[in-house]
Amino acid sequence: KEDYIVVSSQAKDGLKNLALNKDSKANAEVNKNEAAKFAFDGRLNSKWCTLGESGNWIEVDLGKENIIKELRMSHAQAGGETASMNTSEYTIEISQDGENWVELDDIKGNNKAVSRDDLNYELARYVRVKVNKSEQGSGGATRIYEIEVLGIDSDKILVLDNKEVLYQLNNTINIIEKEYYKLGIQNNDFETLLNKCKNIIDKVEVEIEDIVEAENDLISAFEILKIQ
Repeated sequence: KEDYIVVSSQAKDGLKNLALNKDSKANAEVNKNEAAKFAFDGRLNSKWCTLGESGNWIEVDLGKENIIKELRMSHAQAGGETASMNTSEYTIEISQDGENWVELDDIKGNNKAVSRDDLNYELARYVRVKVNKSEQGSGGATRIYEIEVLGIDSDKILVLDNKEVLYQLNNTINIIEKEYYKLGIQNNDFETLLNKCKNIIDKVEVEIEDIVEAENDLISAFEILKIQ
């Protein structure tokens, strides 16, 4: 297996722009009307702009650690300027504390008005973009109209976190159910508990502690049933 498709109701309404109107900063700006915050205001008639071909950076604080999936940036052309001003090269970095950074991707040769870069469901609170080549040609300035950090407003995907204990619970249900029917008895309370555990398997998104507790209850109830 090379990859997995994860289905989770946490994303039932789609991925959320976690960076919208969040605290941000940049190394420089042309003026106060083109400051970092205008790259996170959800509008394409405002922008972050600063002079220089390379070395500029902008970062956003998502407020807490979240699962992030995609960085979507609207460059000069998306705001109505010429395509030659689209950001050509940039590096994407993430951090949990705003001090120690990890590079996720180093983009070269972008010429799109709106770029979309996969963040691979990483966990991060801070996201930073470092501009290595601000335009398609040489010189110029960085012009970014909007930066969206798309992800899930949570620090974990429950189905991934629970997969091992769910697998164990499923095995326990199968073993105990077979043994129960071999006993040739009927116990309504035990069958209710058995169905409760099956419902947990169907539901999937349950806290680990609840899964373990249900499995332990099922085992204990069956041991009592065998004694009786």
